[in-house]
Amino acid sequence: MANKTIKKYRFQAQEIVPGKILLFLALLLIIGCGLADQEVVSPNADPAGTFYSLAVLNRFDPGLNPETARGKELYLQNCFICHGESGDGKGFNAYNLKSNFGVQPFNFTDSSAVAKTSFDAVIRAITYGGPAVNKSQYMPPWGSTFSAYDLACTSSYVWHSLMGKKSK
Repeated sequence: MANKTIKKYRFQAQEIVPGKILLFLALLLIIGCGLADQEVVSPNADPAGTFYSLAVLNRFDPGLNPETARGKELYLQNCFICHGESGDGKGFNAYNLKSNFGVQPFNFTDSSAVAKTSFDAVIRAITYGGPAVNKSQYMPPWGSTFSAYDLACTSSYVWHSLMGKKSK
């Protein structure tokens, strides 16, 4: 009796697994065919109006060296939620910080605020958090999360690309 039960389950498993694989392959084929008519952008083309991952978009930014591209990637992964994609301090979470805690994220595009900021302050704020530069406690420290290289890349991206500074 036990031998028949084992054979029964073995037969069902052999039947189910190939069926699931065929279903998965069929879905892949259907999805792939639906995407086949989307345009392909060459490395020299403008990706405006098409959807691409942030890693791919970095290829299209003129003048982005690998360190700045890495800084941009980290900024978009970790910082833009509060500071905004363009650094204007109007990220998705800025409203919550303002309404719940009375704190506005730093606006990297405000020329008067930027004029009073040093590159060293940017590095300290990213590494040790807002309190290190007499800013909000809600700006987290990234020094234990980012490597030294990632801290340098992110600081450089904020300083050069968002704040528009030419030198340190």
